[in-house]
Amino acid sequence: MQIRADFSSWNKGTWTHYSNFDALKINAKPFHQDPAGIYFFPKGFDTIGSWHTYKYKFIAKLKPEAKVLDFEGKSAAFWIDLIERGGAKSENADRWKSFCDELAEETEAGRQAMSFLRSHFIRNNAAFNAFFRKLGYDALFDDTKAIHSAEVQLVVLNPRMIEVVERVDRNDNSFKLLESLLRACSAAVSHLGDVKVTEPRMVSSWGEKGMQARLNVDKKPHSVSWSLNSSTIPVPGSKQRALDGISVYLNYSSGPQRNYSIALTEPLRNYSEKKLVDFVVKETEKVFAAEVVSFTARVKRRYVVASEQAYVEILDAKGQEGAL
Repeated sequence: MQIRADFSSWNKGTWTHYSNFDALKINAKPFHQDPAGIYFFPKGFDTIGSWHTYKYKFIAKLKPEAKVLDFEGKSAAFWIDLIERGGAKSENADRWKSFCDELAEETEAGRQAMSFLRSHFIRNNAAFNAFFRKLGYDALFDDTKAIHSAEVQLVVLNPRMIEVVERVDRNDNSFKLLESLLRACSAAVSHLGDVKVTEPRMVSSWGEKGMQARLNVDKKPHSVSWSLNSSTIPVPGSKQRALDGISVYLNYSSGPQRNYSIALTEPLRNYSEKKLVDFVVKETEKVFAAEVVSFTARVKRRYVVASEQAYVEILDAKGQEGAL
């Protein structure tokens, strides 16, 4: 859910930018038709798509003297005046009048105005930037979906108005995450039985390579096997792949009538090692508890990956359905 508010409400002091460049700069060849600039998200904003997989994450501050055009609450009259002052109005009088009449009827004038400006500056992002800079603006702020239909964005037109606080190198750290998770899980289940671990290593599955570690917990007559895996997705504009999440997968079998598979994935953007560790402990305890599944039960296996919940369906000897 996106909350509409003015710029001051979204400004938490710092802003986040994702990039495949190791320096904070304007992309000279953007893939969109919006103004050339450095695009930031509000602090803590949950982005969509693959921004979080880019190589670098920049945390920056906007200097207090920066003049920001906040799209929120701007009327049709404001946008018409801005377009005229910037010299972007249509040279065809009838076409310009038609546009102004249509804009006056729009409840979201900013969206229609930006659509008009995109057409005017098509394939010329630099001129689109210069249009706003000439009018005195250093940055644009939009939570009205005029620039992006699903994201709140701060577009910094003047890089001099940015102060970099931190640059985070987001190279694939699958090994470190899996190693840390393996140690934490091993310690957390050590009271349940004999623990054996296989250190993280590169494996191939379905034509894709990724890191995997293994955790086995033995408590006669049961033996629980966990695999800890990294998942990756392509990096936009690159042949490389970037870490997207960490998952844990339990595969337990004790004869043809007792099978149990369950999994949980934590996406990188909101990664919580503790959630995965707690899940591993809880599900291992379930298997070791005698009341979890009777040995006479027939089990219908279902592999589930979820961010909050995972489950299996159980069919008892009479074919009635229940749940763990």
